[in-house]
Amino acid sequence: LRGASPGVAVGMATFFGGEYAGVPLGMLVNGVSCVATTFWKIENESRLVFWNHFYDLIIKEGMDVAQAMRTTMLWLREATELEYISAFPKDLQSLEWASRVNTLEEAKAEREEKG
Repeated sequence: LRGASPGVAVGMATFFGGEYAGVPLGMLVNGVSCVATTFWKIENESRLVFWNHFYDLIIKEGMDVAQAMRTTMLWLREATELEYISAFPKDLQSLEWASRVNTLEEAKAEREEKG
């Protein structure tokens, strides 16, 4: 559910005995062994980048959930614009997005050449 709102089940959240219940709780009740979520609001574009990077760290780098969550949080705070837009899921990038990446990559290469 990397596109779902972190920790918030829009239109589905209820309270049971003062406890928040939404998608994460629903998943646990239905047998999922682990739910990773954030308790802060992340805008749609950033949410996609966040979860895409998070899953890459788990799948490609073999990190555990806690380590991947912390690493992704720190990465997102410090990422350059090029790193950020390059991390956007490839299957959701438009031609405009690819053009933005190319422009930033060219500008970075020019800066490196000038030293």
